[in-house]
Amino acid sequence: ELTGQACCFQDEVCFVLDPQDCIDSGGEPQGEGIDCDPNPCGPEPEACCLEDGYCVLYSPSTCTTLGGEPQGQGTVCDPNPCPQPDPRACCFEDGTCELRTPVDCATAGGTDQGVDTVCDPNPCPQPQPEACCYPDGSCVMLLDEDCIQADGAPAGAGTTCEDDPCSRIIPTEETSWGRIKILYR
Repeated sequence: ELTGQACCFQDEVCFVLDPQDCIDSGGEPQGEGIDCDPNPCGPEPEACCLEDGYCVLYSPSTCTTLGGEPQGQGTVCDPNPCPQPDPRACCFEDGTCELRTPVDCATAGGTDQGVDTVCDPNPCPQPQPEACCYPDGSCVMLLDEDCIQADGAPAGAGTTCEDDPCSRIIPTEETSWGRIKILYR
């Protein structure tokens, strides 16, 4: 049974193909276990600086095709040699916004908002309140973290008190194991 492997074509193009399909298409099979990442079809990959400050390893021709700037033979991406663009809005899950470079934003787990974005006004989606259930079955609309701090139980994203999600809550009473044993002897 034949398996796919890197197949090199002119202009450093690489596709994973069955060896016979590679030859039939005018390519050159690179051998079993070799794939196209990194690209074996041309010069050694080098650091390529993309417009947003990211660094990737590509051949010089692929780098320039993608609008990047090759950094020269033998260069690597760690540490990142690429100039960083001006900081811009970076949104986090909790709705906060910080000015960060795209690389710093991604590293911190945020979502880059693009060129020329700012944090004032805050462009980030804000977390929405949801039903918060208390042990007595009462319900209020709170954010998850506020609900937990108030000794409640979040009912789940998108829930409202009108949905009556707290009727499933069974009130509990704090007691010791000794008291429980006495009740069931």
